[in-house]
Amino acid sequence: MKKNTRTIYGAYLQSCQFLNQPVVLAEKSTLNEKFNTHAGVILGESEVPRVRYMAIGNGGHRAVVGADGITQIAAIPHLPRQAALYHHTPFILRTPDHDLTAAERQNYRLRVLETHNGVVYVAYYLKVLEMSETVPQMTYMSERAGSVTTVPFSPTVADLNPTPPPLSSTGVLTTTGDYLSVTAQVRFVMAEADMEELTNVATILYNDADAGMIISELGLCSGIDRGVPGNFNGTNVNYIDAVGVQITHFIQDFYTTQFNATGIDLLMDIGAVEPLLTVSTA
Repeated sequence: MKKNTRTIYGAYLQSCQFLNQPVVLAEKSTLNEKFNTHAGVILGESEVPRVRYMAIGNGGHRAVVGADGITQIAAIPHLPRQAALYHHTPFILRTPDHDLTAAERQNYRLRVLETHNGVVYVAYYLKVLEMSETVPQMTYMSERAGSVTTVPFSPTVADLNPTPPPLSSTGVLTTTGDYLSVTAQVRFVMAEADMEELTNVATILYNDADAGMIISELGLCSGIDRGVPGNFNGTNVNYIDAVGVQITHFIQDFYTTQFNATGIDLLMDIGAVEPLLTVSTA
């Protein structure tokens, strides 16, 4: 079911980075605005958002009854213009007197105070990703008879000294079935303890001790860590949170706390693929 959709905001951020231009955050495009926390931030000229967080939600699916009467799960796709998940769910939901410690908080961002069933809770809507393992690599993919072979790509002397192909007046360009790709695999991990926290979130949100949580949509997010003020059990304290948060990629997959209780280990490729072209005179 996994599908990756890049957003216009991710494409814009990448273009700004290519051109070394300042990033101007469009209104109504950040999760800070959606959750009304540290919204309206103007980035400094030297501040460049980086992909470093993950958001999750349970609104990316619907149940479909097949011809045999068996209920199946169908994905609800996201559009590149959309700036949020269909239904965000927090990773953590705790009462203020049982908030995360400063050390635990290093793994989460987008801290929000919200009320459920008359009780105030502290919610964390982003999980910090470990990006040190993500190393972009160039590969050459060749597809023949439905079989795909992938090898590392290295440019040759011919690539450095290209010659134009012969092209007649009737010639057209077609794809060869071969592709050049930059792979950049981002790992998203939720351990067993994380799934237990998510089960607690479901119990609070749905007021059901047996409630489970579904993850059917994920948002890979860019943003900037910045020191900001926050209310910690009645005391104002400066802490690190994410500002200028935008979803750069939507990922569709399906997990449940009941059937994935021991955790999740998901690899997402946010690289780029370019087809190789050949000349045809047919």
